[in-house]
Amino acid sequence: MADLADEGQRIAAQLRRHEIVPLKNPTKDSVWQFYVEAGRDFLEIAHELSFFCGLHSAEFIPIAAEKFKKQWEAFSGTLDGDSCAPSGSKEIVGIEQSTIGRLLCDIFFCAVNAAASDIHFESLGDGLLVRMRVDGTLRTKVRLPAEMLQPFSILLKTLAKLDIAERLAPQDGRFGLTVAGAPIDFRISVLPTKLGESIVLRVLDRRRLFRGLDDLTMDDGVRAELRSSIGAPSGMLIVSGPTGSGKTTTLYAAIGELQRDEIKVLTIEDPIEYELQNCMQASVDLPLGRTFSSVLRAFLRHDPDKIFVGEIRDGETAQIALRAALTGHLVLTTLHTATAAEAILRLVEMGLEKSLLLSCLRGILSQRLLRLNCRHCSKEWTADGNLPEKLERLRGKTMRRGIGCKHCGGSGYAGRKAFFEFLHFGDKGGSGLESLPSEMNSLAQSGLEAVEGGEISLEEFMQQMPWNR
Repeated sequence: MADLADEGQRIAAQLRRHEIVPLKNPTKDSVWQFYVEAGRDFLEIAHELSFFCGLHSAEFIPIAAEKFKKQWEAFSGTLDGDSCAPSGSKEIVGIEQSTIGRLLCDIFFCAVNAAASDIHFESLGDGLLVRMRVDGTLRTKVRLPAEMLQPFSILLKTLAKLDIAERLAPQDGRFGLTVAGAPIDFRISVLPTKLGESIVLRVLDRRRLFRGLDDLTMDDGVRAELRSSIGAPSGMLIVSGPTGSGKTTTLYAAIGELQRDEIKVLTIEDPIEYELQNCMQASVDLPLGRTFSSVLRAFLRHDPDKIFVGEIRDGETAQIALRAALTGHLVLTTLHTATAAEAILRLVEMGLEKSLLLSCLRGILSQRLLRLNCRHCSKEWTADGNLPEKLERLRGKTMRRGIGCKHCGGSGYAGRKAFFEFLHFGDKGGSGLESLPSEMNSLAQSGLEAVEGGEISLEEFMQQMPWNR
């Protein structure tokens, strides 16, 4: 029983749920053995023990019903009913009554505990693959029988109030649950594929998104520049970076500082990530003709002080945003570019006049999210092979990289850190693109310093940072 205590509440929850009894003295050090009532199908039990508890080599010993009943009665009395369920799982009301519902609850709990941003249910024809995106990287969690896809699909569609009979057209929706005592929003996208439906859930944890600027890992100088920009009465502030770099989190933190009675804030998003207090929010709806450009045009007749445009995707939206910035509004928006300098080039390509753009720009914030080395398994190493010319300063220096352990799921990484670069344009009105900084920008420089300090690996830096652009 000491082994059971060491493994913690997750194993206890599975034992109570499936009514299985662990052997008190396992015959093999690395293999858990369990008594199970004869005649039961323990395939699902094996999947869940592997997924939630990491017991990949569990063995099951069928015993007669009467004998098993005595074993279970003796063992179950040692389990504390309240402590067996994961904290907060009972608060996921309405979906934990069935076997598939209880499994879904545990998947949600596992995702929230791992700070996963997405949950993927992927049909493989002969199986159902459940993967989660943790620290920006997909990790396979469990492979389930193929026949479990349809019950998952029906349950998830029901939660999101989608059409459970529709299997030929994509569907999108959202729903909210309380997981482990925290309010969690889920955005669901269902996509029909050749092998069956693919379902992706975006996990939106309010505790992780709603942060102030002081909570972001940016230099004091960058933070001061950003505050100065969002405090301006008019102009445009752009946050640039690739998908998944944390742009929305940064802008929500900025908007949080603008939520005052004397300021009217309007937002247009696709879709609305979270409901913001004291803000008028609108969402894109293409079937209804509600695009970024059409809503932004309507915004100008609602006397806003600050306007948040989720993303500039086309020339029409860019033109209207520029006009709003030039006529007394502060426009905050995002753009998918690798560096702050490239954001200027992208907008000029969309048809904006360079001189007008540079005259109203307050600043461009470029950012990246890089995975941190796992503190449990990172090891020192010295770069002595071929290095690119721009990284020659690292030759012979001692750095660190994770080698993989149980704490990081074998990836060598645990957690992420944001890096920022801010280009200030408040005094550059009308200046040309030649005045922009060199390509080894402050964003890459700050990442390189983190490599030298052992926070991130050289491989992560070279893959994620725009150091060679």
